[in-house]
Amino acid sequence: MGVIFVLINSCSTREYETFRSYINTYYDFDEFVLTLSESKNICVTGNGFIHLADWQSTGYLKKLYDDLCTLHNDLNYNKKRDYLKGSPDWGWSYKGTFSYINVFSNKDFDEDHPAGSSLNDIVRFLSISPKIFIDSNYKNFYDWDKNYPENFNIEKSIRDFFNVPEAEGDLLCYHPIDKMLSEITVSDLALVGWFIIVFEKQPDMEKEHEITVTIKESDGRVFTPNITMVFE
Repeated sequence: MGVIFVLINSCSTREYETFRSYINTYYDFDEFVLTLSESKNICVTGNGFIHLADWQSTGYLKKLYDDLCTLHNDLNYNKKRDYLKGSPDWGWSYKGTFSYINVFSNKDFDEDHPAGSSLNDIVRFLSISPKIFIDSNYKNFYDWDKNYPENFNIEKSIRDFFNVPEAEGDLLCYHPIDKMLSEITVSDLALVGWFIIVFEKQPDMEKEHEITVTIKESDGRVFTPNITMVFE
């Protein structure tokens, strides 16, 4: 899924360092793409990975990293952690914040959703984010074993995307985001770089639809990836 490949490192040496911020690396994408999961839901992930800045950056990139940490109130983590030499396998985040997401079809979906109209009220948004953990001064973990979200059973791989515990047996830092897309707020989308869209209603009309997801970034960029879906 997405940027997992960047974490692969042939060197297995672990090192230790005190990290000021939980997010140690920020990245960007050239574009967003849509793919279908095995469960036939839409996965919205990035393409064209760009490493922006990290805790080891200097000069302009150090300022960029510090500015992003300040933006996300991530300045007081101050924990000593082990990491894979050259590339920690935790604390990675997309640099942007989605300010607007809209889903629509090129065909009539049902009588309430003609072609081109928003489908946000019939699609569910699923993702995870460390924002609640960071905003709680790094105290509010999420117990996925005791409070596993029922809707995440649709796509069980979501939980483990960068969701690495601080130590073996610890609760996880990333909290679930599970809302109808029409109810999603900008604050829900902080530190989210990918998500899954689940249709909670089947079309009444034609079964083959070209689905477009419009994604507007806080920096003004707009992405409009699309995919063909054949509903049952």
